[in-house]
Amino acid sequence: MYEHFYGFKRKPFQLLPNPDFLFHSKKHDLALTHLEYGIYDRAGFIVITGEVGTGKTTLLNFLLRTLKKDLPIVYLSQTCLTPEEFLRNVCQELSLPHAGKGKPELIELFGKFLVEQFRQGRHVILILDEAQNLPLETLEEIRMLSNLDAGSENLLQIILVGQAELRDKLRWEGLRQFAQRIEVSYHLGALDLQETGDYIRYRMETAEGADLDLFDNAAIEEIYNYSQGIPRLINAVCHMCLVYGMADELKKVDRLLVANVLKERSNWDIIPAEKDATAMEPLGVVPAHAGTVKLEGMLKSLESKLGLLVDIAASSRDTLAEIAARLPEGGNSKESTTPATDTAAMSKQWETLLAQLAKIEAALAQGMHHQNKLIELAAFPIDKPQEASTISKQAPKSKPAIVSRKRIVLTAGISLAIATGLALFHFFIMDIDVLWNKLFGHYSFYNPF
Repeated sequence: MYEHFYGFKRKPFQLLPNPDFLFHSKKHDLALTHLEYGIYDRAGFIVITGEVGTGKTTLLNFLLRTLKKDLPIVYLSQTCLTPEEFLRNVCQELSLPHAGKGKPELIELFGKFLVEQFRQGRHVILILDEAQNLPLETLEEIRMLSNLDAGSENLLQIILVGQAELRDKLRWEGLRQFAQRIEVSYHLGALDLQETGDYIRYRMETAEGADLDLFDNAAIEEIYNYSQGIPRLINAVCHMCLVYGMADELKKVDRLLVANVLKERSNWDIIPAEKDATAMEPLGVVPAHAGTVKLEGMLKSLESKLGLLVDIAASSRDTLAEIAARLPEGGNSKESTTPATDTAAMSKQWETLLAQLAKIEAALAQGMHHQNKLIELAAFPIDKPQEASTISKQAPKSKPAIVSRKRIVLTAGISLAIATGLALFHFFIMDIDVLWNKLFGHYSFYNPF
């Protein structure tokens, strides 16, 4: 494609983790130093973390080139595995006869292999890429494998490489024994602006480009603003810039070309640019009264709760009606010799309870009426959005204040209605308790309900 147009021997900005293109920034060199020190010092656990796209896998591929060829190395990048699946994959990578064996047999098989390698003056290196995907139980199994040692020497070295989530996982209380065994760790950060420019030039130099100043400083700054120094994003944008530049027969990549690429990328990419320094994006479209979305959601939740209270009140009325209907029937007084007097007193109390229940229902119904009005007032026309500039021109300055006063009055009405309803409901429950005690304290029913 653009290689011939711009004079490259190969593509400089491929997304593949090619160790030939490892950029030796200070951060990447420090990460590599930690890895090499941990390996040659026989550290049991080495942990390297970094944000997505910072070059962790490229770093590992470069490391694998430098390690001794006679060392048995297991490299796993598919790490969402159960403990048994993990052990089986390790044995498979080492060409151990694992077929048909269960977990205890796999552990024994792997342990014998570690001892045999130690006798030959070698130790096994287990590299787990994308280690943030390891389940907690598999991490615990890995910790148990590290118990296989030769007294003063580790038979197994384990390198965990993953995203920042791996650090959070290792901080979990249940993995504190695992975390305490980590001897070497490093977090790989993103590049700064200067390093971003050096990175772009290094990639072009490695690809044997003819013009190492193909991207001018303004273009590099624009790329950095988008990528925030993440190498993978830098590669993606630079690659598209060269494609677009070749199509337009441009000999240089400037800020305008980068801005156009980012604008196009935001239309189809699932990771759009968070910030466009050229301000070339069109005005956003927002719904009118967008600030009321959260309020509407809260009010709809309140509506369901008020409805539940009304249902409870109605159900209580039905239950008490059944109790009252059974009072004069089916039983005789245990203590009182004047059941007619008891019945009259309870009937009076029953009438009081019904009156209180009616007040509760009225208060809750009033609350629901007010909150429905508020929802209607706060609602916005989702199906007819307007541009932000149009909204600001059309909305009178005095209207928000009027709406706010109405909302305050209605909200206060809702609160008062709910408070009244709950207070009445509280006393209503207390009176039910008194009636219940009288029923079961003075009467015995032949046919309990």
